[in-house]
Amino acid sequence: MKGLRHDAGGEQRRRLASSGLRGGLLCAALVAAASFAVAGGARAQFAVTPLDERGADGVQDVVLVETPWYKFRFILWETGSADSVVYKPLGHELRAENYYSNHMNSFRDWVRLADPDPIEGRTRNINELEIREQSRQTAAYRVVRQDEKELVLEFETRGLTSGGQPWMDKILNRRRLFLRQDTPAIRVESEIVNTDTAEHSVLFDAFNGVNLGRVQTCVAMPGLEGKVTGVDIAEERASSYLFAQEIAGAWIGGVNERGLGAAFSFDWPDVDAMQVCMYKTVGSTYHVVMRRRTVPAGSSIIFRYTFLPFTGFGAFDGMNGDLAGGVLVGRQANYVEDMAAAELKPEATLPVKAFLASGAARQVSVHVKCVRREDNRVVLEETRPVALKVAETATLETQLRLGPEGLYVLSVTATGDGVQLAMEKPLEVGKTKLVYKATPPAGEKRGVRDGGISLGPAKMNPQFKTIDPSFVTPHLPLATGHVRGPVRALFLTPADSTLGHVREICQRADIDGGYFAVTKIPIPKYELHQGELGEFREQLRASEPQVLVTLGIDWNIGLKRKLAGELLDRVRDGMGVVIQLRNLDGEPELKETLAQAQRIEAPPLSCVAVAGPKLECYQLGRGRIVLVPCQWASSRDEGRAMLQGWTDLAAGSRRDAVQEFRWRGFEYSYAQLADAIRWAAGFQSPISIATAVLRDKVVTVTVRNAGPPVPGRLTVTVRSRRWEQRTKAEANVSMPSGESQHEVTLPDALDGGPLALEIHLRDSSGKLFAFGSAAAVAESPVTARVLAEPAFRRAAAPGKCVVELTGQISGGHLAADVIDRFDRLVLSRRQDFRLENGRATVEIPLDGFQPLCVYHEVVARVYAEPASSPPPTTDHRLPITDHRLPITDHRLPVTESTADVFLLPDQPAYADRFLPGVWGAPERDVLQLQGMLATARQIGIQLHSHSYDDRVLYATGGFKTAMNNLSVKERYAQRGEEVKLDSENLIMHPPLLPSPAAIEATKAAWQKQARQQFESGAWMLGLDDERRMSDDFDFHPQTLAGFRQWLSGRYANIAELNRAWGTSFGGFAEVLPKRRSQLGDAVNVAPWLEFRMYVGEVLGEHYMKAPADWALQIDPHLSVCEWGIYEPNVTWPVDWRRYASCYQYTSRYGGTQSVLEELFRCFAPATRHGEWQGYGMMDISPERRIAPWRSLLNGGSFCWFWELRDPGTLNYAVLTSDQRPTAGYAALAKDEFPDLMGGIDRLILASRFTDDKIAVAYSYPSWLVDASALAGRAKVIVEELGFQHTFVDLDDVAAGQLQKEGYRLLVIQQAGCVSREQMSGVRRFAEQGGTVVFIGRVGLSDLHGTPHAEGPLADALTGVATGKATPLGRTMAVRAGQQTPWLYVADKEVSLDGAKALAEADVDGQSIPVWTVRPLGQGRVFWLNSTLESHRKVHTGGAAGERSLAQSGPESVRRSHWTIFDRMIAEAGIKPRLRLFAADQPVFDTETWYYQTPAGRSQLVAHYLAEKVDTPLTVRSAKPAHVYEVRDAKYLGHSDTWQDTFPEGRMKFYALLDYRVTGLQAEVAPGPHQPGDTVKVICRVSAEGGEPDLHAFRLQLLAPDGAALSAYNTAALAPGGRAEVGLPLALNEPAGRYTLSATDVLSGATGKTQFEVTRP
Repeated sequence: MKGLRHDAGGEQRRRLASSGLRGGLLCAALVAAASFAVAGGARAQFAVTPLDERGADGVQDVVLVETPWYKFRFILWETGSADSVVYKPLGHELRAENYYSNHMNSFRDWVRLADPDPIEGRTRNINELEIREQSRQTAAYRVVRQDEKELVLEFETRGLTSGGQPWMDKILNRRRLFLRQDTPAIRVESEIVNTDTAEHSVLFDAFNGVNLGRVQTCVAMPGLEGKVTGVDIAEERASSYLFAQEIAGAWIGGVNERGLGAAFSFDWPDVDAMQVCMYKTVGSTYHVVMRRRTVPAGSSIIFRYTFLPFTGFGAFDGMNGDLAGGVLVGRQANYVEDMAAAELKPEATLPVKAFLASGAARQVSVHVKCVRREDNRVVLEETRPVALKVAETATLETQLRLGPEGLYVLSVTATGDGVQLAMEKPLEVGKTKLVYKATPPAGEKRGVRDGGISLGPAKMNPQFKTIDPSFVTPHLPLATGHVRGPVRALFLTPADSTLGHVREICQRADIDGGYFAVTKIPIPKYELHQGELGEFREQLRASEPQVLVTLGIDWNIGLKRKLAGELLDRVRDGMGVVIQLRNLDGEPELKETLAQAQRIEAPPLSCVAVAGPKLECYQLGRGRIVLVPCQWASSRDEGRAMLQGWTDLAAGSRRDAVQEFRWRGFEYSYAQLADAIRWAAGFQSPISIATAVLRDKVVTVTVRNAGPPVPGRLTVTVRSRRWEQRTKAEANVSMPSGESQHEVTLPDALDGGPLALEIHLRDSSGKLFAFGSAAAVAESPVTARVLAEPAFRRAAAPGKCVVELTGQISGGHLAADVIDRFDRLVLSRRQDFRLENGRATVEIPLDGFQPLCVYHEVVARVYAEPASSPPPTTDHRLPITDHRLPITDHRLPVTESTADVFLLPDQPAYADRFLPGVWGAPERDVLQLQGMLATARQIGIQLHSHSYDDRVLYATGGFKTAMNNLSVKERYAQRGEEVKLDSENLIMHPPLLPSPAAIEATKAAWQKQARQQFESGAWMLGLDDERRMSDDFDFHPQTLAGFRQWLSGRYANIAELNRAWGTSFGGFAEVLPKRRSQLGDAVNVAPWLEFRMYVGEVLGEHYMKAPADWALQIDPHLSVCEWGIYEPNVTWPVDWRRYASCYQYTSRYGGTQSVLEELFRCFAPATRHGEWQGYGMMDISPERRIAPWRSLLNGGSFCWFWELRDPGTLNYAVLTSDQRPTAGYAALAKDEFPDLMGGIDRLILASRFTDDKIAVAYSYPSWLVDASALAGRAKVIVEELGFQHTFVDLDDVAAGQLQKEGYRLLVIQQAGCVSREQMSGVRRFAEQGGTVVFIGRVGLSDLHGTPHAEGPLADALTGVATGKATPLGRTMAVRAGQQTPWLYVADKEVSLDGAKALAEADVDGQSIPVWTVRPLGQGRVFWLNSTLESHRKVHTGGAAGERSLAQSGPESVRRSHWTIFDRMIAEAGIKPRLRLFAADQPVFDTETWYYQTPAGRSQLVAHYLAEKVDTPLTVRSAKPAHVYEVRDAKYLGHSDTWQDTFPEGRMKFYALLDYRVTGLQAEVAPGPHQPGDTVKVICRVSAEGGEPDLHAFRLQLLAPDGAALSAYNTAALAPGGRAEVGLPLALNEPAGRYTLSATDVLSGATGKTQFEVTRP
């Protein structure tokens, strides 16, 4: 044993490095960190210097700190984090910096939006706005302690409420840094203090930027599969993330190529997940999330960590407390590859070198042990003491002798002074089936995991990682029944739609396809979830597949060198591999390996009929490799690139694009991939099909036989471009060894043009030797071309098609058929023709039939001679993707041509019915055609946000909207014009206010595109998404000039403006608005508010109304829309009263009881608006069930779901990776959509929403100043009580609208900007018998934002003086007679001035009025000293706040609100129309909707409960009626009281009628009926007690064999209970007895009738 010696000068280190190692003894040497030390008895120097750097306003915002080890610069405006950390021993700046020179600060932490997000059930992603805000708060600092040995600093920040959790400002974060004189180790404590009266759970993040120099650095974290490492390449624009979501330790750190390192250690019970970000930084940011902890009320918890820099390290492997270490294994090992993989060989002897650094002088015992896991054999074990010193590194060396192949685990453990550092390294020597799993530290974890691990990518939901074996898509089993039997394969794909190709390949061939779908990481691109790759390795080792197939996987970036190397070693040992890759140059490891492999220039793969990637085949050792080179983008389906070219028939150099929609050339692409998989597995037959050539009626097939001679059966099938089997022939053949040719004669001549040949070679028992396909071209004496221009037509004027014929025959016969998307033959024309000079033109009128869909295919077949009898009608009734179309006419045509025609309706499909829509564009994509769009239609989704291929859209039964942007980001920019923002001066280029020339140019370009979109079926054009105008833009001179002109119309002269604004401008040309930040505490907000209202008008006029007018000039039904409209807020300051009606149709955001939907209903009642849903929707919940119903009941005829399929990173979508519906959508399809879209939608859209004569005041300038003025909480309480309301503008109140329309109650909440005329109107309403409810302080300023001289105008009506009010903001018990309700009390310093107090609060010995009433004329005025703050919390979610969910507040507060409002409503003389009771106690929970039929006789009522109720409830209505529960088809009697159950989240739907339905009769007009006739159906309900009112019927037609004919299914409105419907039968409907069933939507009554169809 060599002694340990202290080597301050480094000579001993150099000598040890050059001397080599002897024997198996443990060696050690201490290496100095730097020539820096603190003298033993010297007084430590700590200096703290606060500065005012930013504003020169005397407020300290920077703190400079110097210690013996560091110089810090703490910036208080970013939580007191350090934007400079200089390590004095080296003079090195440790703080990281990004390429914008923005500092990535150290010691920066925050408490994130804490209680779980009610929308997603977990804390939201770290990139969201409120989280960024939390990390940029201003901190207060103080020196806790300063003496000779230690300086303790504290920085305190307070939580922000911007994330929708108002209690967050009750959470304090007190971060303390312990800086000592005797150590460079820094201890950090963050104490999280809960000052609230309720407990809260919090999630704490520690964030530190660390720069180890402009050299490469290896960063590391403790993953469950071993150390997770990445290399920061020290380039400013390099981007990389490293994640550890499943951890086995509590440390994070790195070391650079020069041995300089830094690390952090945490308390193991607290740590949840980690990431290192190397995104465009010089240095890295180390981010650690702690587990969710609960902080009791009035208490605190503490999170701790330690920071330590070190030098002289060759690798970094862990840290505990202030003890850090690293281990190197192998002579070539280094800081990145710390285990030299090339040296890990059986029986090898390797050097082992360990490094230790400590923040305190201590004696440790170092134990080194290495165990072979297969047999637990110990191959190395030594223990020695080591004395560690501060700021010095100890280096320990020994020798490790390995045994046979296996998994070895090397552990180095240092223990001493109460600290233990354990480091493990897995050494894979040769092949092993074992997979290393790290051993986490001992000790129970505190708190709970954050469900989504807000760092890094969450693992994909299992629904995106699995294939349902029972789900079978249409396919040809071209390569099944192979003579060699099934191949055992393992597929590795991303967890996105790429996985769907596994099913498609396997079901066409004998492949037992195991699979593993791995989560993608968005940054950097093509990165994969490393934890899941560990699971894949386990599956690979357990399954031992014959062949591995990787689809959409980047080996270099995704698999990394280690895993890629293991896979290639397996190939050398005999496993095959098929690799889809972009190009070999991007795969350096693979390219290097293939340079040593043998390329197979002519692999024995069969020919393929379609174009596609050129496969490359290699032999590597005993295994085979097939490369499928194809460029793919990081999208939702990387596998689709393998199939590129499937729409092109390829014969040699000739390529023929196949336009026919029914063509399914990808069948041949999949068959070729299956062939390649079988070859790579070494499980192919010796026979392959080289070529197949068609001449006349003879097909010559070239066969290669690598084995002995063998007989076989050769089958050739000919398929047309419409995927019809034209003919088929077989022949017995004898295949000698080597290459041979064989002929097969077809029984029929073929029509001209490109065709596909399918060739099967089987043995005598029918087992498959080989399958191949080939393109062929048949010659024809005549050529036909169907011209259908324009392709898009109105169904009312279908026009005609023209068939152009050219050739060398004198004449012939033309058969033209029109087939719709249901395969219904709707038109058939037959006529002879003659060619004049080799040409002829035949017109095909498209009239005479009633279309049931948009998509139609015109098929023209030409026969060489006129027929004495026309050819029989082909049966088109098979599904559009079915390949088995029978041959019914063996007199084959000589040529065939097709064209697509789209017959568009005269109004959008969602004009009178409800359509669910999805973000996602149909395209000619294999998986979309195979199952994706069919599944979407089965769910009920028909509407698409846009379309890449209208033929696919309409042929699958879809409809579309489109995008025609007029965005606020681009504004009215012209081609080539630079678009930019000057954020400092708030100037837009081009300006927000467009010039006349820009308007005209933009209009012309916009309308040109809009016409094209409209003519192809888009009725709704999206202008923009998620519009916002953050900050106070736009100060461009052009916009300011418009503002000044606008002001001159609002003020008589500049003097009036100056008086209102408190300014002294010399003229309007000098006027400048103020930013909101410049207002400070000023009461007069006019200089800001006026400009914001002007900006709102510019936005409304030029970005909403103008394009709406442009659209109307094209067609009265064409509407512009916005994709996502946020709830009204100051960032989009438009007046919704003026501009909501710009949109005939629009989508919007919203949620439970949002305000935006109400504004559309009240101010734009004709507008159809639909809500966005679907975020995170992997399963069903009450809220998700209600969402589409809510969209309908609030005035929408559609709702939207995000999105069609997952890109592999969102973790939600409508469809899973293999085209199944996800669980949430499967539930909607089963339980909600059939009712919603089955006639209830038509009834609601044909009826009128009714309110309870309750008005809620709308004040545009007020909500710009304070969003609470939208009265969101007040209207929620009204709705929860079972009442409905209408928003009314205060100008309309002033005009007497409430009295004219019979309103009884007016609610005004916190409307700060009210004119005297408006308040006079409110007074008149009360004096004439109305009831007014004021909430909060109302009428402080006029409509410009200028304070009223007399104070709040409402005081004169309420009888309460609020002019001197100051905020209180406390939820508390108040006195209300004998009761003590709980209310949020807004203000103190208010007093009674004529009103009577109904409730008072005691605060600081004073009685504060909380609820008052005052008679006024014939009416009364109530006042609430509250903002209703605690009633409900509205949470936002999604990518940018587009989702919202209202979460209930404390039950005591809610019940108090209900009691108070119910009394005020009752005193206004308003009675509930419908109310639920449990044990005679009213049940208040959610909203009730009331609709009235046009005749005013019947009422439709919808209600649901958001929370579970186990027992039936009593329902009471205002008056007796015949009551039907529509969805359950139950008659509940004639009464005003009934019992019913309310399953959680189920929308109950009642019809209250003044008659009882006694039956439904369905009749068909007398026949005879023949194919092609329109069958007239009459349905009527019978009733007693009165004539029927409006009804709706569901109709279903059954074929003679009992099959449902979905083309004829419909729901029809029945005014007066009677409907007459025509059913246009197709020409190819079979003869027989048809059954029509009808169901009354309201009552559930059914009727049935039959009719006979005969063929002439």
